[in-house]
Amino acid sequence: GKQRGGRGPAVALRRELNAGLAVEARYVRRSRNGEALPDMERQHAEFLALALELGLIDVNAVVEWADGLIAEQERPHWSLCELATSTRAYAEDVVKLLRQTPGLCDVATARRELFSLMAKRSQVDRVAARRVAHALYQLAMSDEIDDPELKQVAWWAYDGLDLADDRVTMETPEEVIATMVAALD
Repeated sequence: GKQRGGRGPAVALRRELNAGLAVEARYVRRSRNGEALPDMERQHAEFLALALELGLIDVNAVVEWADGLIAEQERPHWSLCELATSTRAYAEDVVKLLRQTPGLCDVATARRELFSLMAKRSQVDRVAARRVAHALYQLAMSDEIDDPELKQVAWWAYDGLDLADDRVTMETPEEVIATMVAALD
């Protein structure tokens, strides 16, 4: 059956994935030697910025995240208030606002979160898998993938899907997607 709005199960799964982007904890953790560790709010903001830059989420997912944080905080940071009112903003502007969220950030951890989201999105449908393959290619082009196996898949997956769709290779699109998911996990 169709979901509300007549858009089908793929849209419902995308909404569910967007809704799952909420943050559970907001605090600055300290390591044993007293050094500040990444702030979970800032960490998640960087993850959202990366996902938004690559077109894996939309601005509404960010607005919902900011709304949730504001509801839980007595005195939210101004950047969260700006994000919560950004429903009509361009993605690039929202990315800038996300990066103004205060706190420390470990970009490598944010990328690992991003790769996990990419693995989930690859399994939604072929359109989502193609978007993920293109995002992987963009990350490889900008030398933002450290894992050699993932980097190799990133260079190949976008073209691999085209070739598989055109039946030029022995691999099926499902096999290309499975290779992407395995490299992302």
